[in-house]
Amino acid sequence: HWPSNGILYMNPDIQYIMLTIWVNLDINFILFVFLSILQMVEVMFRHYRAIKYELVGRRNFYSAGGEFGTPYPIGCGKEGVTGFFGSMRPASWKDGSLLLNIDVAHTAFYKEQPLLNFIQDFMNFREDDFHRPLEPFKRSKLLQELRNIRVQVTHSNIPRTYKIIDVSEHSAEKQTFPLKDENTGNTVYCTIENYFKNQYGKKIKFPKLNCVQVSPAERNVFIPFECCKIYKGQRVVKKLSDRETAQFIRTTAVPPATRKKQICNIHRTNDFTQDPMLKNLQFSIAERPLHMEGRILPAPELLMDAPVQPREGVWDARRRSFYRGADINTWVVMNYNPRFVDQRSTETFITKLLHMADEKGMKFSEPVAAFGVWKPCPEQDFTRLKQEYSNLQLVLVILGRGGDLYARIKRTGDTEVGILSQCVQATNVTAIKPQTLGNILLKINAKMGGINNVLSRTGMPMVSLNHGNYFYNCYFTRTSKSTSTC
Repeated sequence: HWPSNGILYMNPDIQYIMLTIWVNLDINFILFVFLSILQMVEVMFRHYRAIKYELVGRRNFYSAGGEFGTPYPIGCGKEGVTGFFGSMRPASWKDGSLLLNIDVAHTAFYKEQPLLNFIQDFMNFREDDFHRPLEPFKRSKLLQELRNIRVQVTHSNIPRTYKIIDVSEHSAEKQTFPLKDENTGNTVYCTIENYFKNQYGKKIKFPKLNCVQVSPAERNVFIPFECCKIYKGQRVVKKLSDRETAQFIRTTAVPPATRKKQICNIHRTNDFTQDPMLKNLQFSIAERPLHMEGRILPAPELLMDAPVQPREGVWDARRRSFYRGADINTWVVMNYNPRFVDQRSTETFITKLLHMADEKGMKFSEPVAAFGVWKPCPEQDFTRLKQEYSNLQLVLVILGRGGDLYARIKRTGDTEVGILSQCVQATNVTAIKPQTLGNILLKINAKMGGINNVLSRTGMPMVSLNHGNYFYNCYFTRTSKSTSTC
């Protein structure tokens, strides 16, 4: 209300609310300014590197020329390329200075090579395969891999680049497109083979092979495979195969000391202090990484049937029994890949699995059934097993690679029907390794209520609930297989 003296008096609650709004607006404004400045510094930091290297995402830089390491083949016309991750991060270190975060990064690129060589690697073709048209399923498989890849033509003096949108249904000698006759002005249909012969004087070496269709689609541009090469600097965005992923991981997994050396080499190669953008901001970057003092905690001792001491960061449990083994009396083996794993291989695997289970202290009975399934359907198979064996504890399923069977098994068995499942790759059944059997039993024992190991009291500090203790729980995860960078 307005009193006679003209001074505005406000309710204390309203004053508090208005003050809170003003403070929040002030904090938000300061935060907005700070983030804007940090974003500006980030943009200036990556500007020079985005021109010099291949920028993937916002902070990953790769050199196709092998500046940070020689590209390594991973199969099927793809190669792993080494780069680095770089980002400016705010920190409270030394009166609020910024920190430059650098790490080694790897991703897969398509190898710059003739398109025929790529097709030969990817499709596992021989020379005679290029002298006949692609079968429908092979054409579909190749199109799935080639779609949206950029190629550079080799038949013209002008190195034009195009994006692949399709693979022609017909061969170069049969595939036609509308062409306007310069003399008569009429539109005629010309084959790809005749067009390249008349226009460029080039004889097609593989006229019976299909062609690629490039964008834009309305122009009906078809180019023979032999006249294209994979354009450089293209990152693989499709999911890598299991073999490619395994080769990728084998090459990129290095010891910490080697990784640190790679990071220091990246810092030395880039010479960030001489970056024109950063020099204008009067930034100086230290030559050595940030050094902080710390201490290494002793690794805990595990208790199985006897104490297990770690050696070089590894607890060797190969000759140890579980702390408490599980009892499994009723279980079934379903072979979802009988074409690859026969009955004898299955029985050999079961025998060795049970032998090791006995060594590990588990009471693992013979399976009540072991059979092959030529037409897998987890929804029906698990329901039928539940009806036949009311006290069924576990179903061990032998699987091939690929497909959605694993997800369906877990959803049906563990969630809907209520039967625990353990999946095993078919290759691990035919090529039995003691380490693989041990890992499988670790999972089975934990699932079935056993205890693999516990912390030894001698390796665990005394914890009392009567005093102040801080419990910190951490969960480690990993990226999915579809991620092509690491």
